[in-house]
Amino acid sequence: MRLLRSEELAQDWDPERDRRPTVWGAAHHLLRVYYYAKLGDGATAGLLRRLRSRGELARDLAYRLFAIAEKKGRSQDAQAYNALVLGWPELARLAREPGSGTGLLFGGRE
Repeated sequence: MRLLRSEELAQDWDPERDRRPTVWGAAHHLLRVYYYAKLGDGATAGLLRRLRSRGELARDLAYRLFAIAEKKGRSQDAQAYNALVLGWPELARLAREPGSGTGLLFGGRE
């Protein structure tokens, strides 16, 4: 058994339908959308909005995982986590705006 990398996660994941949502999953789905799939701030903010209170916990976990990856010399992982943490203020701002952030993440149309 192993943990899936962010880029291996299901692209159609919906946090509102996940029967056992985790902060780990939330953080890595945000990372998949923002960093690996490069779907943009709007799509990432849309996912963040759907995560509700788990979003801030996911940010905290990403920051912690950045520190661990950096300490262990895993520069590629550290770069991904750091990008999400650095982009967070804008993502959070967009997530608070009604009607923004849907992007192409759910439904496939803009």
